This record gives sequence, C-alpha cells and structure tokens, in this order.
Amino acid sequence: MPDTISVVLVDDDPDLRRIVRTILAGTSDIELVADVGLGIEGIEEAIREEPHVIVLDYMMPGMSGDIVAAAVRDNSPATKILVFTAVLESAPDWADSFLTKLDITELAETIRSLAAAGAETT
Repeated sequence: MPDTISVVLVDDDPDLRRIVRTILAGTSDIELVADVGLGIEGIEEAIREEPHVIVLDYMMPGMSGDIVAAAVRDNSPATKILVFTAVLESAPDWADSFLTKLDITELAETIRSLAAAGAETT
C-alpha cells in the first residue's frame, strides 16, 4: 500500500463533499487531491491526478457514475473505483468497491482496504 493514498471525490452534494473533506483531513495516510461536483470534472481530475482511489457518486446530474467510471478506466486504469451512494444496495459490476452513504464512518477504512488491494495486484 502506498505511504499516502491519493483520492479524488466526485459527488454533486456540496455538503457531503465538505463532510468527506473533514473526515479525510483527520487522516495522515489519505490525501484528498480533488473534490468536484460533476462527472466531467471527475474524469478530468482522474486523468490529471491519477489517484489511487476515486470515490464516485452513482447518481449525478449530467453524467452518471457508470459513465464516469468507464472514462476513468480508459484513462487512469490503475485508479480503483469506490462507488459511494445512497441509491444502490450492492456494488455494480464496474466498481472495485462499494459503500453506502449511511456508512460514511467507514469511508477512510474502505479507501485504505481498496488501496491495499490495488497495491497487491500491481
């Protein structure tokens, strides 16, 4: 697992992004390198930053998470995709991991586990 896990957050809810920023700021091993509210911005940040993990909302205006995920896979294939949603009950096929927004307290640990799994396969 990397010393510092880089993360891009993509969610259209600015209040949720603020909460996630606060949660991740309290960690020493996870760096939020970008947080954006639109899918196209998430794709751009994933290409620019090549993060270890992208935390991706499923339902967003303009572009759903599955479309964002496909573009991230094409342009930053090493980036692991964590679907973070309130509308799904299980992980879609294209996700590396899944977490409901009700389980937000588990976000940092889920990111760590996903990054560790990614490090084992590289």
